[in-house]
Amino acid sequence: MLKRFNHFFFSTKVWLTSAILTPLFFLLFDPMLPPVSNIWKDPLETILVMIFFGGGLSIPNWILLIIAAWQLSKKGKSIQQIKTSLIIISIGLTLTLFFLLIFFVEFPILWWAALCYAFTVSIAIQFYHLKNVPSEIAWMEKILDDQVF
Repeated sequence: MLKRFNHFFFSTKVWLTSAILTPLFFLLFDPMLPPVSNIWKDPLETILVMIFFGGGLSIPNWILLIIAAWQLSKKGKSIQQIKTSLIIISIGLTLTLFFLLIFFVEFPILWWAALCYAFTVSIAIQFYHLKNVPSEIAWMEKILDDQVF
């Protein structure tokens, strides 16, 4: 049963890794912020706010990553092809989310944060193990998808 939901667990681990580790990378490696900036006065608060907003606002990306992983694994491609496609999809989703937040909602966020999230998602996709759905399961799901219940 767990093999069938591998795409869900894989996508959840990628999403949580991105939501939790990106604020740490952002504060440690951000070349745009000098150490005397206001953000450094309370780094724990900054990390918690970024985790809260980064995790909360990226829930649609998480759901779309689950769907993409599920659909790509049903196609019978190799794991590396699936992961490469997921990296491209997730970077596109992340940059689209930040584009919408910055330009349409005017959310006060730096463009550098978008690159940090995209980098973390890419690394997490390569790091976590994804099992490919055997062709028999994909064939059975296709039969079940075609039937109307």
